[in-house]
Amino acid sequence: MNKEQIQIIVLMVFVTAGVYVGTILMLIMPATDSKNNLNTQLETVIQDIKAKKGTASKLETVKKELEVVEEKINKYNKNIITPSEFDFFKDTLRDIGKEHNVDISRDLTNVLSGNKKTVFKQDSLYVEKEIVLKLTCGYHDFGEFISRIEKTTPFRKIMSFSILKTKSRKKNKNLLNINLKILSLMKDNTI
Repeated sequence: MNKEQIQIIVLMVFVTAGVYVGTILMLIMPATDSKNNLNTQLETVIQDIKAKKGTASKLETVKKELEVVEEKINKYNKNIITPSEFDFFKDTLRDIGKEHNVDISRDLTNVLSGNKKTVFKQDSLYVEKEIVLKLTCGYHDFGEFISRIEKTTPFRKIMSFSILKTKSRKKNKNLLNINLKILSLMKDNTI
């Protein structure tokens, strides 16, 4: 073989190798990159599906819990007192006082200002009313009186009280002067 033929063969080998490398770079490499991107996207979708299956499996439990919460909300809405029931409670306080040997010498009612609140739904507005009482009674009588008040509804609680000992006695009991604040929730009558 002569030198020219060798050069042509070498040139042909280089051209063939160039075409082969060009084909790989132009056709096969983008397809491989595309395949890798699709695999990454597929993994992301599979993980998302697994997460959603986990959430879906908890759906029944969440539905049951939601039903329980809605039942409690309805029960609480039924138990929050109306303005007329609140007035009745104020009258009942005097009866409870007599029952437990507690003398109520003063009662004041204040609607705590700017306190309209919503209980879970817009149609369930309530206000907080504070009842301030001045009592004269024995220590144990006072405890029974408080216990009875707090049993009347879950939406009423003793906020504070102060006790001053007096020199008075009644039926061998030392009497106390007590200032008592009771907080009561009441449906707002403006709805």
